[in-house]
Amino acid sequence: MTREELYLGSFLHDIGKFYQRADGALNDKNELSEQSKKLAEIICPEHNGFPSHQHVVWTNEFFEKNQQIFLRFISKDQLSNIVHAAAYHHRPDNPEAAIVQLADWWASGMDRSSMGIFEDPQLEKSELRFREIPLNNILCALRVKQSDNSFQTASRQSVFRLRPLSLHAHDIMPSDYSNETKLSTELYRKHWKEFIADLEKLEKRSFDYRGLSITLYYLLKKYTWCIPSFTQDNHPCISLFEHSKVTAAIAQCLFDFYQDKPESFRAITTPKGYQMELDENVFPLLIAGFDLSGIQDYLYNISSANAAKS
Repeated sequence: MTREELYLGSFLHDIGKFYQRADGALNDKNELSEQSKKLAEIICPEHNGFPSHQHVVWTNEFFEKNQQIFLRFISKDQLSNIVHAAAYHHRPDNPEAAIVQLADWWASGMDRSSMGIFEDPQLEKSELRFREIPLNNILCALRVKQSDNSFQTASRQSVFRLRPLSLHAHDIMPSDYSNETKLSTELYRKHWKEFIADLEKLEKRSFDYRGLSITLYYLLKKYTWCIPSFTQDNHPCISLFEHSKVTAAIAQCLFDFYQDKPESFRAITTPKGYQMELDENVFPLLIAGFDLSGIQDYLYNISSANAAKS
């Protein structure tokens, strides 16, 4: 498997979450093929005798239904590698899928938080919570420390509607949480159909592998910016797009490190599949944060050759 194939596999590993929320349950009459349903026994972990993390079945179905689009730009072998890395990330059977799993765990550790409380007791108990809960405004999770050491939190909760990314304020600005801003299978289905309609436009395009990767990046940004990645959080404020992007970045770092120093990884076979662990005191990547406050005055004072002042 190449680095480029691992990138697309890791970037699209959770596309099934979007697809699943637009469809029915695993055992219902839905869009899943019999092949994908049978694959659940292989790619889904087991919990209390039932398959868990079922979104990977819809990830596989996404590729199966749209394989002709992908095959316009990549070979069958390339597509097979991408699908395997994406669909097997919860129950890996090779090092590449295990790398995607590890990257997914690390990305999930960064974007899951216990801050905030979702103010809807009915939604807290709903079996359809993963389809109903919207993406929260991250500013609602802020806690401002007061002079008496108490914390002030947001006075109301705001969320994002399920709409394609645009420059229109009514599409991208958060709204106060209410029954009207709750999500549903019907809303997800409409959103998914719009996504697939844009994806199918690629059948008339002609570009290389890199062009496909860049196009899929912006296509997912357009449609998954407003979808919560992890819906079991009390305050889900990380989008599916951001989680996918971070997972892909970490996966590429791990892949590069594995190619350079495979002895730093340990392969473990468990009931949940093939897993990779890193030796202690091994650091395959560096996450850097920067404080750019105060830079604006400097930028405004940069002179250019043809202007008195930039």
